[in-house]
Amino acid sequence: MRLQQLFAKMFVLGALLPVSAIALPRSVPAMKDHAALSIFSRKQTIKLSFRNDSAAVLELRAGQRLLMLEPGKTTTLVLPLGIKVCFDKATSRRAAGAVVVTTARYLDQATVALD
Repeated sequence: MRLQQLFAKMFVLGALLPVSAIALPRSVPAMKDHAALSIFSRKQTIKLSFRNDSAAVLELRAGQRLLMLEPGKTTTLVLPLGIKVCFDKATSRRAAGAVVVTTARYLDQATVALD
């Protein structure tokens, strides 16, 4: 009987307390550099290479960055996830603003060949 009362009191107490008071202690914001918490706050980026296989100089825009690719050269960038890489200037094959790639986790360490 006492065990049932104990569980009933714990249930009522848990229902009345706010979830944030139970889930996280107030000292968590002070531990922002803690190793276990850095997994969730880490900015996710990928390394992506672009290779110009055409005979002309290509201009790409990745977010606010402007990238000029010389013919036959490869350039590597570290970009955050979800950034669209577009042609900044029109070429004989592509219009200005055409999307080359949108960064995603599966493109990490990949090379995009542009012609």
